[in-house]
Amino acid sequence: MFRFLFTVLIISSGLFASIKTKIIHSSHKNLIIQVLTKPVTTADLFPSSFIVGLPGLKIPKTQIRYYGKSPNPFPSFNKENQTEFDWHGLQKLQNLYCAVLEIDPKTKDGNFYEIVEIHIQFDSFEHSIRKPKSTENTLLSNRIINWDYAKDWLLPEKRSVKKTQSFPTGKWISFDIFEDGVKIITQEDLTDIIPTIS
Repeated sequence: MFRFLFTVLIISSGLFASIKTKIIHSSHKNLIIQVLTKPVTTADLFPSSFIVGLPGLKIPKTQIRYYGKSPNPFPSFNKENQTEFDWHGLQKLQNLYCAVLEIDPKTKDGNFYEIVEIHIQFDSFEHSIRKPKSTENTLLSNRIINWDYAKDWLLPEKRSVKKTQSFPTGKWISFDIFEDGVKIITQEDLTDIIPTIS
């Protein structure tokens, strides 16, 4: 009986928990994300993380706005660090620069914000726009929060130049080796093939 009640409680808390993320505005210049929090368990008050596509290897200008300060229903679960937000994991992922933005709705004084609004301002992109390859689209479209515009920031493909081998002038010969373990070819063997070899 206890197991059944515990299972129902866990499932219902997952169903009624409320952390919603909305993209208010997205373009090549700006991204506005809104995080709505209505905590049912402490898990609802953990920091939210987003992978944001970037036009270059530089963290964009970021502003955070908080609305609806409310008492934390789990007073022992307060904010641990002082920063409003944290950018980390700046990297190139499948030819797209990106970084992880982490936002914590909690405060140190035992409250939390019901609405956190993130305003991100991007720099301009320096390269020509190309269409994403199917692998890039498959791997990034569900991970990058601003994929609709970030896909235009994919870095140009590095094309490998076919190297042509240029051999020195002269007479080239080819011969078959019928036994394993051949380590040298003697001049006598070569004079049998080409009598004018010196």
